[in-house]
Amino acid sequence: MVIGALEQASKLEILRIKRDHYLNANRITNFDISNAKKISNSSANFTKKWNLIQKNKLTAFFSEKQLTFFNVRATRPELNLQEISEILKKMYNINITKSGLNYWLSKMNKILKKKEGEKNEQ
Repeated sequence: MVIGALEQASKLEILRIKRDHYLNANRITNFDISNAKKISNSSANFTKKWNLIQKNKLTAFFSEKQLTFFNVRATRPELNLQEISEILKKMYNINITKSGLNYWLSKMNKILKKKEGEKNEQ
């Protein structure tokens, strides 16, 4: 009787481990898919805004470092901000954090909103 109980407990533990492994793998996959969607959406949004900046000749509002970042972001849309930060450091000697890049993106948004407001007033 004791041997049968130990075997059943062992089988139950193996099932529990397999289930946990499956759930963790599924959670990681869902997390990766979610991140890929976020990167894709933000890249598409950035591309639209960058095209507007260039079309309306608003590049004078940005520094050379910011323009370099925008060009890298436009040519490598699959990268996240952390990866772009590393590329800027290695290839262009621009040392900036992910939050610094995010600030530059918000500056882009503010300039576009300001110019859009000026157009609406005319």
